[in-house]
Amino acid sequence: MNIKAVSKILLFGLLIYSSSASAVGLKSIGNVYLVNHFSTNLQFLFRQNKQYITPNNDFVLAPNASITLQVSAPSLLGEHTESYIHVATSNSKYFDFFGIRTENNLIAISGYLSSGIAFSWTHTSEPVITFCTHKAYIKNNNACP
Repeated sequence: MNIKAVSKILLFGLLIYSSSASAVGLKSIGNVYLVNHFSTNLQFLFRQNKQYITPNNDFVLAPNASITLQVSAPSLLGEHTESYIHVATSNSKYFDFFGIRTENNLIAISGYLSSGIAFSWTHTSEPVITFCTHKAYIKNNNACP
């Protein structure tokens, strides 16, 4: 067998292994609920490690609507699991950036950046992240209603 044939076989095997490892190597941890109490549609854009969130396609959430995201973790320890999500109004005037990750088989939320959209979350096994205006956030004692 020549070197080109061996290389092709190894590359094909690597492609099969990587695609099956990403599908089989995940375990479900729980759900995160997103609620839009902001005054307009919000666009959610997955930026990194979206394989840990289902559904993980970019989407728009209308005012007073909600969506459930399933969160998974890799079977291998030490793999970086934080999924970064960018949230913006349709004109991108206001935006947020947050993360969802797993720690010890629990879901953890990180708030990173906010410009015009406030958000808060519950510290429960299945967190609820609520987005609202800064005015509503302040009026509700630094939490979205």
